[in-house]
Amino acid sequence: FICVVLTLAHWQACAWFLTHAVQKSAFAEKASDATTFHTHAEDVATWVDALAEAQGTAPETLDDASRFAKYAACVYWATTTMTTIGYGDIVPVNAVERAVVIVAQLIGSCVFLYGLTQVTALVADNDSGDVEFQRVLDDANTYFEKRSVPTSMRQKVREQSALRAQRVPARNLVGAREHHALARRQRARSRGAHHRVVAAALP
Repeated sequence: FICVVLTLAHWQACAWFLTHAVQKSAFAEKASDATTFHTHAEDVATWVDALAEAQGTAPETLDDASRFAKYAACVYWATTTMTTIGYGDIVPVNAVERAVVIVAQLIGSCVFLYGLTQVTALVADNDSGDVEFQRVLDDANTYFEKRSVPTSMRQKVREQSALRAQRVPARNLVGAREHHALARRQRARSRGAHHRVVAAALP
């Protein structure tokens, strides 16, 4: 799961900086002279420009920084987006970037929801032995009440059941319970057959 999260963070970081680079490149091709550039500069402001203004480093932006600084900033954004923390220092400033953020949030939430369900299933599987043991005790208590078993005998049966549950792995409790039930039925059939033989042998 950790590998999936790290891989997803890397992909989203690359997509986030690619969104900025594509917008700047597309505008550079359209801007043929200085007048056009100054007239439409605000139309292509990206998250990199907003980050530089917020940090007070303009006109120097993340484009002037090292590759490591660019990657660290993008991975930082991807991580805070997937975990829904969102510190608010790196934000989308146009429709394209908002669309990218929406997709990143949806994918990130799905990944973390999948991880949460897997952890929940793992915990539930580990507790299955306890659940089965409690079910066995409930059945035993029902039998005790029906047969009016003395309290001392009930306590002994509970203690023996607890010791047996500790020796039997949790995943085998169900199988052990079925095995004991089958053994009881076989003994009952054997006793019935024995009684029939004895009855037939009597004059």
